[in-house]
Formats: sequence, structure tokens, C-alpha cells
Amino acid sequence: MEGARITDIIIEDSGEVTYEVVESGSNRGCKKLVSSDGFSFCVKSRKDQESRRNKNMTCKATVSQRDELFIAGKFEHCHPADSSLTKKVKLRKNVKQAGKENIFTSATKVVDLELPRTFSGQDFNLVNTTSFARVVNRTRAKIQISSSGTYM
Repeated sequence: MEGARITDIIIEDSGEVTYEVVESGSNRGCKKLVSSDGFSFCVKSRKDQESRRNKNMTCKATVSQRDELFIAGKFEHCHPADSSLTKKVKLRKNVKQAGKENIFTSATKVVDLELPRTFSGQDFNLVNTTSFARVVNRTRAKIQISSSGTYM
């Protein structure tokens, strides 16, 4: 730490990386593997592949699972980590579920109610609530009304 400037960001390495599978954590409602060091993976049948892709880059980092043991692949991540990623994935899941249960509550109100349940006052990398309100509205758009007038 000696010689570090105030503008330098120093992240302490906590040691072992832990993994958590979040049910309905992906955009399409599938399982999502989230690591404690701030990376997420799409759950595949044999290997879990990094979920960060766009037209300019594809992260080739993978994780294999053998029972309860997770083994990192040979490729490194080509992008920075997000320290609050686990909480963001869980918030997305909770917001979708709350939006389905409370269909007559506004989407922003649903997000405002779920946000303090997931994030604490000490978190600094908070989410854009407008994006999560859109998630609620898109989830609700998929709900169809049956012929009897009840929601399915």
C-alpha cells in the first residue's frame, strides 16, 4: 500500500472464489452461475460459459462443475468484474417475481420495494431503477388473461 495514490483503487483479494447458482437468474429465466469475484456464467450442460458477449468481444472464460466442486477453465476474463453482480442478479429475479404477484402495483414501486431488501446502505455500485422497471413491465407483458378473467 506504500506509494499508493488516493485515486488508486486497491482491491483486497479475499482468497477462495465461491460460486452460487441462482435459479431464474438469467434474462430468459434460466439458471445463472455467479462467482464471488464478480463474474457470471450461463449454465450449460457440461461447462458454464461466461455470459458477457457483444459484437466487439466474447469472454471465453469457463467454469466446469463436478458435483459441488467448481473448476475454472484455462481462459481468463477479458473484462472488469462487477463486485455487486450477485445482488443485481438476485434483484432481477426478485423484481420479476414481485411484478407477477403484484400486477396492479406500478413497476417503479415494485423496484423501490425490492431494492432495500437486496442492497444495503453501504453498497456503492447501485443499479439503474429504470432498467429494472422495464424488466417488470416486460415480465408482466408475458402474462396472459385466461377466458375466465383470471391471470395465468
